[in-house]
Amino acid sequence: MGKTGQERHSNPTGLLMPVRNRASLQKVIILPMTGDALEENSVYNDHKLNGCGRLLAHPLPPIGPVNRYQNYCILFQNRIVVHDRTNRERQPETAVPFHWRVIMTVRTRFAPSPTGFLHIGGARTALFCHLHTRRVGGKFILRIEDTDRERSSQEAVDAIIEGLHWLGLDPDEGPYFQSDNTEHYLAAAHRLLAEGKAYRCYCSRETLDELRNQQREQQIKPRYDGRCRSRTEFPADQPHVIRFITPAAGVTAWDDQIQGTIRFQNDELDDLILVRSDGAPTYNLAVVVDDHNMGINLVIRGEDHISNTPRQIHLFQALGWAVPEYAHMPLLHGADGSKLSKRHGAVSVLQYREDGFLASAVNNYLVRLGWSHGEQEIFTMAELEQWFDVRDLGRSAAIFNLSKLLWINGHHIRAADPDQLLPDLLWQLEKRGISSPDRDLVRAIMPEFQPRAKTLVEMAEKCHFFFVDSVVPYEEKAAKKHFFQAAPEPFCALLAALTALPVWEMAAIEQSFRQVVADHGLEMGQLAQPVRVALTGTATSPGIHETLFLLGREKSLKRLQEGADLLQKTPTPVSEKS
Repeated sequence: MGKTGQERHSNPTGLLMPVRNRASLQKVIILPMTGDALEENSVYNDHKLNGCGRLLAHPLPPIGPVNRYQNYCILFQNRIVVHDRTNRERQPETAVPFHWRVIMTVRTRFAPSPTGFLHIGGARTALFCHLHTRRVGGKFILRIEDTDRERSSQEAVDAIIEGLHWLGLDPDEGPYFQSDNTEHYLAAAHRLLAEGKAYRCYCSRETLDELRNQQREQQIKPRYDGRCRSRTEFPADQPHVIRFITPAAGVTAWDDQIQGTIRFQNDELDDLILVRSDGAPTYNLAVVVDDHNMGINLVIRGEDHISNTPRQIHLFQALGWAVPEYAHMPLLHGADGSKLSKRHGAVSVLQYREDGFLASAVNNYLVRLGWSHGEQEIFTMAELEQWFDVRDLGRSAAIFNLSKLLWINGHHIRAADPDQLLPDLLWQLEKRGISSPDRDLVRAIMPEFQPRAKTLVEMAEKCHFFFVDSVVPYEEKAAKKHFFQAAPEPFCALLAALTALPVWEMAAIEQSFRQVVADHGLEMGQLAQPVRVALTGTATSPGIHETLFLLGREKSLKRLQEGADLLQKTPTPVSEKS
């Protein structure tokens, strides 16, 4: 698949994947791909099936009749027995050895630890899991790895779920909690113990420290030397751990869907602890048991987990379980090339909501950190769910750049339908003390601010003047430059003209403005800017006519009257300091 050289398949029911555990398959369906019939009462090998059929794992989503040649098969030892439609088994006298591929529904998982917030790197992993499974019709599972009871908290769990929901990444299943499955982990460990694939280790911490010091002195890589493997005494009152017997020779390798073929020499790995002396299962054991029990067949995670993978493969094999596919993503770095931290923007995903970013923009930006689709920069979620393939991710570390995220966010704000932005902008306004803002007014003014804001925080600040009773005192810099240097006569003339309007309409407002400007021999800006300050308290707003119209007659005339009073109380214009 992809970089591994395995066959690709775009069937919406799943990825074409090898069957590793034949015993787990009881039934397959042969779906002919051409008009040729597959003969009933026959056994097929790869060559015979090539070009005329695929094998589909059972159980599957409901599949209607393809054509009259649909046949049913039962796996019998190392061969396939074909049935006719009456389901009468007709086992042939001889069977051809069979090697096959099946289409399996992709099941992947996002498995955060609830010891902190959902940060931007974790959100990227969840996004990739979501997008890849959406494209292939798979399932995305949320598993909370909360075995560290001292550091885990319900607050962190809630923040993770809320963050995923805000991003639109609600899982198909879960959340499941590792803390609910301890008995399954211990059962697996004791099964390995009973089968001679694990052993009890009674080495004390002092013994292990002494061993490591000796190895360092000899310039040997520090690791456990397996001294308890052959132990025959098992003192009941002495604390111990359970260790896995790691294969001593050979190579553990897998075709990673992103990194390509990865190999580990088994003699570089020591005997993994499965159960600690306090009876708590370790991370690698819990992950393997959960991935098996949840049917996970594609693990998408950061490349910092690569070193865990050979150990997990060993456990899958020792327990006789199918090994998932793996896709290890390159990590995120800051602009200076160092590991992403808070100073680079690695804060809670929900902080981006607080800061006025759109979920669509955050997803758009995160997906571009390692993945591309031609030269396209801006994507909708629908496009990403159609095109994203984890196998197309690059292998280099991605650089997180807040400026680029701001640019993408501004684009998404400009392109959004105002109704899409309305809930988020209302939320931002309410945070700024605007209780129950008029939804119709917010909806009406939004198109005027979409081209002028890179974040919803910026938009909320720019349109704040619409929802307050007064904007006095004015912003100091704007007042000095644009308001107090204005002549009061044209300002008051405009106030009188607008007060006299029979109907508050855009065309009438614009005509009043133009008439006052012409009567006093002014440029439009000489009148528009002091009026803008009086209306908004700042020097920026949408077009002055649009601002007056949207603000409405009552508020506009009230603020203009306040401005006229201030101008008339100022005996002479205040010169701007040099």
